[in-house]
Amino acid sequence: CAPPDNKPTPEEIENCSRYLDAEFGILKNKKVLLALGKIGFQSSLNLLSRNGYKIPKPAPRFKHGAITTFSDLTLVASYHPSRQNTNTGVLSLKMWNDIFMSAKII
Repeated sequence: CAPPDNKPTPEEIENCSRYLDAEFGILKNKKVLLALGKIGFQSSLNLLSRNGYKIPKPAPRFKHGAITTFSDLTLVASYHPSRQNTNTGVLSLKMWNDIFMSAKII
């Protein structure tokens, strides 16, 4: 189920960040991060900053299909594959497949 106003609270995002940090540390040979939704995108930028990556100024903005390249990692942005986005056509199957094709060729 979706959180109130379809958006988690800052506290919920903060609580989850330690798990994201742990997962990031465990994964070796990372090449691509796929950020699902605007919150996932911002959380990814924060994660990268916490891990020593220099975030460009101005910071990249969320846009479906946006690709931001860092020294050894690429951040790919996608709309979140929620029912709200898929049932309304905001995110189509073709768009979803295209995101994975973009990530694959990086």
